[in-house]
Amino acid sequence: MKKNQSRHLREDQILAAVVAENDLPVHLQEHLLFCRECSLKKDHLSQDLFCLGQKAVEMVPVISGRIRLPEKSRIFIFNRHFKNALAICSTIIFIFLAVWVPDWKSKPDFSKAQRDRQDSAIFMAEIKSLVENALPKEYQDIADPLDFGIQADFMQYIVPASDAPYIKKG
Repeated sequence: MKKNQSRHLREDQILAAVVAENDLPVHLQEHLLFCRECSLKKDHLSQDLFCLGQKAVEMVPVISGRIRLPEKSRIFIFNRHFKNALAICSTIIFIFLAVWVPDWKSKPDFSKAQRDRQDSAIFMAEIKSLVENALPKEYQDIADPLDFGIQADFMQYIVPASDAPYIKKG
C-alpha cells in the first residue's frame, strides 16, 4: 500500500477515472481510494467538467423552429454558369484563332479555277524544262552535249523531227 501511495496517478489516468472509474486497473482503483491527493485531483477535475457542461448548456440558444440553410438564388446560379460558359467560349475562340488564322494569312486566297490554272502553268514549265534538257540538274554538268561530237544528221536520224513526213532510209 505504501508503494501505491508514493507514486501518484498521471493526469490521463485521473481523467480516465472521471470518465469510468470501473475501467481502471484494480491497483489504480485502490490507489484512488487511499490517496487523498489523487482523489482530490479527480474530484476537482470532475467539478470543472461539470461546470463547463453547465456553461455550454446555458450558452446554447433556444431553438425556435426548424433550421434551414438559406437557398441559393437563381441569379447567382445563372451568373456562375454564364461565367463558366463565357470562359469556355473565349478559350475555344482563342485556340481557333491561334491555330487557323496564321494559315489564312500565309496562303493567298485563290479560287479553284485560279489554282488549277496556276498548277497547269507550273506543270507546263516543268515539261518545257525537261524537253530542253531531260537530265536532272545534278547530271547536266557531267553530260554536256557539245562534248560528244555527235553530228546533227545522226541525231536527226535517231530522233526525227516531229514535222518530218517520213524517215529516210539510207
